[in-house]
Parts: sequence; C-alpha cells; structure tokens
Amino acid sequence: MSYNFNKLLLLILFCSLTSHIFGQFDNSHYKLTRVDLKNTSIEAIARLGLEADHGFYAPGRFWMNYLNEEETNLLKEHHIDYTPVETDFLKTLERNNYSCEKTIDQITDPKRFRLGTMAGYYTYEDMNAILDTMHMLYPHLISQRFDIDTFKTFEGRPIQWLRISNNPDQTQTKPRVLYTALHHAREPMSLSQLIYYIWYLLEHYDSDSEIKNLIDNTELYFIPCINPDGYVYNATNKPEGGGMWRKNRKLDQSGFYGVDLNRNYGWKWGFDDTGSSPDPLSQVYRGRTPFSEPETQAVAALTDQFKFNLALNNHTFGNYVIYPWNYTSEPCPDNAVFKSIASTYAGQNSFAIGNTIQTVGYLSNGGSDDWIYAHDPEHKTFSLTPEIGLTSEGFWPAAANIRHLCKTTLKGNIVFAEMAHRYFEVEFLDPLYLLKGKSNPFQISVNRIGVEQGPVTVKFKVVSDNAIINHSSFDLNLNISESTLKELIITPNILTVNNDLVLLEITKIMNNLTLIDTIQFTIKSDIRLTTNTCDDLSDFILDGIDWGIDFSEYHSAPSSIGDSPNQKYHENQNSGVVLEEPFQIPNEEKTLLTYWLKWDIEGNFDYAQVYAITDDGEFPLCGKFTRPGTVFQKEGQPIYDGNSIVWLKEEVDMTQFAGQEIFIGIRLVSDDLENRNGINIDDIELITYQDHNNSSKTTSPQFAKIYPNPTEGELHIAIDAEKTTVGDLIIKDCLGRKVKELTECDLSNLILDVGNYHSGLYFIEITLPNQLKMVSKWIKL
Repeated sequence: MSYNFNKLLLLILFCSLTSHIFGQFDNSHYKLTRVDLKNTSIEAIARLGLEADHGFYAPGRFWMNYLNEEETNLLKEHHIDYTPVETDFLKTLERNNYSCEKTIDQITDPKRFRLGTMAGYYTYEDMNAILDTMHMLYPHLISQRFDIDTFKTFEGRPIQWLRISNNPDQTQTKPRVLYTALHHAREPMSLSQLIYYIWYLLEHYDSDSEIKNLIDNTELYFIPCINPDGYVYNATNKPEGGGMWRKNRKLDQSGFYGVDLNRNYGWKWGFDDTGSSPDPLSQVYRGRTPFSEPETQAVAALTDQFKFNLALNNHTFGNYVIYPWNYTSEPCPDNAVFKSIASTYAGQNSFAIGNTIQTVGYLSNGGSDDWIYAHDPEHKTFSLTPEIGLTSEGFWPAAANIRHLCKTTLKGNIVFAEMAHRYFEVEFLDPLYLLKGKSNPFQISVNRIGVEQGPVTVKFKVVSDNAIINHSSFDLNLNISESTLKELIITPNILTVNNDLVLLEITKIMNNLTLIDTIQFTIKSDIRLTTNTCDDLSDFILDGIDWGIDFSEYHSAPSSIGDSPNQKYHENQNSGVVLEEPFQIPNEEKTLLTYWLKWDIEGNFDYAQVYAITDDGEFPLCGKFTRPGTVFQKEGQPIYDGNSIVWLKEEVDMTQFAGQEIFIGIRLVSDDLENRNGINIDDIELITYQDHNNSSKTTSPQFAKIYPNPTEGELHIAIDAEKTTVGDLIIKDCLGRKVKELTECDLSNLILDVGNYHSGLYFIEITLPNQLKMVSKWIKL
C-alpha cells in the first residue's frame, strides 16, 4: 500500500511539474502586451528575465512584445503596469522603412522556390529535403549536408553545414562567408530567406555574371538550422505554425527545459544579469557555463576550422542590422568598419543599424556576434545579425508575406558576400544630367568597404559612343571604411540632342572579384542654377531661437545651418527656418532641389522635415533619404529621423510645383524625452534643366475640376464636357505611393470618399483615351 501510494504521489508531482514546464510556454498564452516604462526601465524588465531584445521599444514611454502568462505575472509581482493590446495597434506604430524609390518586389522569385508545409514555413524535414534536392540538381555548386564533427543535440540530432562554391567538395583558399539561421526556434523566417537566397544563387549562376563571379571567387558556408530540437518541438506541437518555443530542448538539472543559444557563447558570458539571465525559466537563460550546449560548441568548432572573413547570423524581427559590441554600450575597436558593412547591407533594404543599445535599446551578453568577432586575436571575423521583418508581423508573418520578406534580404545577402573581398562603392554626387556641347564635371565618391586588404581599380567606359571622358580609370589604395573624392568630366558629342541618353559603364576590380554597373545620363540644352551656401543667417527667416549658423558641422566650409549648433535640441521643440528668397519653378522643365544634410534625431518620435511653401500651403518634400512618419510624428509624411553620421546629398524632384513660386522651409519637432544633436543642412541648390526644343504632348491644361481643395471628406472630380468622360484615375500620396486606382471610370461627376486618408498632400493623375493627361495637387485636412 505504501509503495503504491508513493508511486501515485510521484506521478502527481511529475504531472504537476511537467504541466508547469509546458504550460508556461503554451502558444495560446502569448499576447501582444504594452509595458509602461514611466516608472521603470528596460533594464529592469530585462533583469526579470524577459526577452527585451525584441518588441517595439519607446524609451521612457513603453515597451511592447509578445508575452506569455507567466511573464505578465512577473510584471504583476513587481508592480509594473502592463496592458494587452491588439496587433493592429502595433501596426499603427510601425512604418515600412523602404524609401520612395525601392523596387524590392520587382525581384523575380527563383523558379524552384516553394513555401513550406508549416503555414508556409519549412519543417525540419522540408529543409533537409530541399537541401538534398539542391545538391542533386547542382552538385558542381553546392555540397551535401555535413555534420559538424560529432556534436549532437540533447535529442540526438546533428548540427549540419554545407558549402557553395565552384568546387564545393574542396576547401579552397578564397574569402569565406558564414550564414546561419534558427539560433532561436521560433524564428522560421530566418531559414526561409536563406533557402530563397540559396535557390537564387544556384539558378542564376549560368545567367548572371555577378553571381557567377561571386561563387567562382568565394566560399559560402551555411548552417541553416542551429537549433533543430527547438524547431522540431515547435513543428510537433504547432504543425499549423505559430510555435513560440525559443530555446533549445536541453533538460536542465532543475527540471526545466532550454537554454537561449544566443546567450551561451563564451565572450563576456554572464557579464551581468541584464543582458542574459541565470534563471532556467527565463527566455534568455544563458546556461550553467559558457558553451555548455552542443549547438554553440558546433558553431564555434566550424568557425575555428574555416576562419571566416564575415558571418551573418539571421534572426527575426525588427528590421535591424546589429553588430558588436552587444554586451556593452561602448563601441568596439572596429566600429567604423562594422558601420560601413552594416550600412552597405542596409542600403539594400533600409534596415536600421547599430549595436543592441542603438537598435533595440538593450544590451545582451554571451551572443554569437561578440564571440565570433573577438575570440581569435589572430583572425578577425566581422559578425553581424539582421533582424528580419516588422515587429507587428511577429515571429510568424503570414504566408502571403514570406516571399516579400525573402526579397528584402536577398540583395543584402549578395552584397554581404561581396564585402568579403575588396568591395567598394562608387557614387556620383551630382544629378545625372549633361549639358550638351559642354564639358560636365562630376564629383565622385569612392567608398572602400570590403574587409580584404589591397588596392582596387575603377574603370569608366562610355558604351553609348556619344560622349568622351577625361579619365578611363582610377587606381586606389584605400583602407577599409576609407573614402575619397575624384572628378570625372563627361563631354557629349555635338550630335546629341535633348533627352538623349549617355550610358556609362563602371567596372570595379577588387582583386579576384569584378563587378560591372551601368548608369545613364540625360542630355539637356541648358542648366540654370540657384544656390545658397548656408553661411549667412540673414538669408533665413527664423522661427525659433536655437537655429543658427554652425561652424563645427559643414559640408563646405565654413558652416552649415542647424537647429541647435554645438548643443542638443530642446524638449518640446517645434521650430525652423525659411529661406527668405523664393524659388521660381519653371513650366515643362526638369527641376531638382538638392541639399547636403546630416542628422541625429530620436527615431519614431522626433523628426525633421524639409518642405515647400506655396499659395496653397506647406508641402513636405520626399527625397532619397526621407522615411514615412509614424503615428507619433507626421504620420505617413516624409520625414528625417534616426541618424546619418556622414553628409548625404539629398535630391528632390520639384516638377510637381511647375509654374509656381515657392519658399523652402526646414523644421525640427521634438517631444519631452530624448534629446539629440538634431539636423544640419548645407549647400542648397535648385537646378533647372531646360529643353528649348521640348514640346510635351502628353500633358494638357487642366481639363477637370478638383474640388473642394482642401477637403475633409469628399473629393469631387468634374471633367470638361467637351472631353470624353471616360478615363483612368490614380491617386498618390506625397511619398509617391499609390493609394487608389480606377480604370475606365466615368469622370463626368465622380465623388470620392477620402475621409479616412491621412492628412497631407496628394496628387491625382487623370489620363484620357486620347493620351491627354493632367496631374493636380489636393490637400486632405
């Protein structure tokens, strides 16, 4: 009797324990939660063992993340206020960071790319089958799967790697790049985008010279699933997708499961209890000792075996690129190099860059990047982490979004491999227009980014045979992250006419890697230039006491104009300047506004804008570096926030203001919390390219009435009765995004409901069957 009673008691205790273990991470318990930070800090949240490296972080305001019931109970026990919120609310806080000109979705999917069987994501079995198929179809480009030594997970699975090169079964002496995925089991998008990338490489080897050149001269290594046990656990318990297990599946001595593999590496392991947790129940539990887990031991072994030049550890989510140091807020010794690499990757997808404190606002220790970068003083591997996808999409974005998310990282993955070589970028700093019959000087920036040391060469060739250049090449010997300026003079021949194109081929020779780009210049008959060098405060009308001439920051000496020279901007600031002299925008001619700027502004909350002032009101200007404002800024309008540590040349098409006199204004708006250095602007130019023989036949006078303008609710379109009343209509916002399109609609008296549109400037484009076309501005109040 006693024996049976003891067995029963043990069974009850075991069931209670296992119920607690598994119940704490029941997927259904995860809810989007807003945590109030007015009376606490993100560091205090992290010390509780919560996963503070994800979510939407608003310093001093709130933090939002997907939390389970046990985690919200922790908040309650520590008297920290929190509120469950709907995912749709998080979507209103976020923005798509892609600029007006990005064309990510124009990428054609690899033919063999397919979504997986787990809500569009791959199961462990899917992944292995795909990798085996790749090797079967392309044995000359991709190796089979190999186990990393004899390492096995707690449940007995190997950690595997594979290689892509022009001789994948042999180890060669070429630059080496490592790509990893699934440190965390609930981040399947990290694997999906890697599979997409591999298919793209394999399928384009024979047709794309850039891809062939890359594979022929580089060894690409992949660990597609660092955490197979955790990944299989999610697929087993949530076969329809949505599994939220993060850690591996090691059973701890205390009876709890899982170690956060990205807190288990040896560099500054356990540095503090904020960047990782000693609590086995925590999502960021670091394990009992550094490298206690076979998964991290395997990554370390492969890293030491192959001595990679670069490593990219893919995670989700947040649209960040994170680099060392991550255990401290201090910059690492190679901070400038990391910044160049991250900026180049992010140039393909507009991800934010920085270390963890600069991106997610939180430190972490025992991570992969810090260890891979720092552990071997004889061989430096630059290791970074992309966090892919918007926070509002969570760890399991909808299947319909997977292909798009894969495309956001594709070009970044490619250029990342190129940066293992002597990669450099060439940028023309002047608008790409040529004055016919003249010698046209262009300032060129050459920026050395790749981590392989050695000289490089850039060559120029006019492939359209209608112009000559003064230099055919430049030989350069730059340090990593160093840049230089060169001048190239292009002279069109006398037979060119307005709007002819001059095609310039740029060949970048980087030792064994060669890349070829082609850019085009447009011929114009005359150029009119209006310039303000931002050196004289009397040229500006001031709205705020802090704006002034800044002699410590400038693009061209001696100064620029800034919102707060030599100090940080103030709380609750809403101030600006307006150029005193107006600009006249001519009709039927191409007009560009250019200016140089750099800025350091709190992201998501504070912002700066450059805007045009006309008789109809103020219109924010959309440039190459603006982003749409969040709900805390001017929602949906083009703004500057975050930071640019270097001077950038902005370019804005002003043709929308043709025939008008405009003033140019600059404003900075801040809230009551974080203050930064603000914005500086220098060398403002209005450039008009005149076509004396241009006679546009596609644009007619305004043949339709648009009213009321401005409007709050309804917009009326009434076409001239003498015209045909059927046509096409497109409405775009001030960022150029299409918000409405109607084809072959009756325009005789059309009424549109625009009550739910964001306030701001819109453009309506009407095209009639006879190709008559008009574009008109209207304002939503």
